[in-house]
Amino acid sequence: PLPETRAYELVLRMDPLQYRNAPPQRVHVMLNQAIVGVFELSWNAERVGEYQVFLPAGAFRPGINELTFRSESMAPVGRAGRRAFGELPRDQVVGFRLWYVLIKPNV
Repeated sequence: PLPETRAYELVLRMDPLQYRNAPPQRVHVMLNQAIVGVFELSWNAERVGEYQVFLPAGAFRPGINELTFRSESMAPVGRAGRRAFGELPRDQVVGFRLWYVLIKPNV
C-alpha cells in the first residue's frame, strides 16, 4: 500500500543465481503491470546488489499496488552449488534472490 500520491524511491536488494557460464541475469520490475526498471544483476561478495527506481507521482495509485518481478534467466538452484539458497530443494528453478524491498518518499 502507498498512502498518498507523491514521488517515491523504490530500493531493491537482489542477488543473481551465480553459477559457471551463467547468462546475464536481467530482472524486469513492474508496478501495476507497467515496467519501472530492468536491472542486470551482478554479484558482489561483500554486499548484496542494490538497485533503485524513481517512481513519479503518476506511476501508481494511492492504496494497494502490485509489484511484480520477472527474470529473463531461470535455472535450478543446484547449478549454483550446495550452499546457494540452502533452504530450497536443489531442483527448484529460480532467477534471483530478493532480500528486501524499501519504498520511501522521494524528497
